[in-house]
Amino acid sequence: MRISAAQRTENENRIRAAMDRLLRGEIPPGGWALMGDAVAADRSIVRAHALYAKGPADADPSWLDFYAPGELAGLECLARADLGQHARAASGAEQAVLLHGDTFRRNRALYTADVAIQ
Repeated sequence: MRISAAQRTENENRIRAAMDRLLRGEIPPGGWALMGDAVAADRSIVRAHALYAKGPADADPSWLDFYAPGELAGLECLARADLGQHARAASGAEQAVLLHGDTFRRNRALYTADVAIQ
């Protein structure tokens, strides 16, 4: 599948914007968790929830529609697991499975497995 020059430019601009955010220190919670920084991971989780609560913005890429409450809960649970916060990770994984309902079968399986290993 080929993309148009306009689509390519739009994609490149979104990638640049994402890289700019990373360079300014806007590391996602899972990144902080993998580095073992629980305080920064918590701050990043709170920020992610706050941004999500604001709702969509015109600048959001179309793939961001995928991030429903179940996915937000699931990504938080994975960060909690990486921090060794197993009870919180298991609780978050259960919440993610429930919030996903019948959608995103693969993600529900991931979070169900995460509950099992916590």
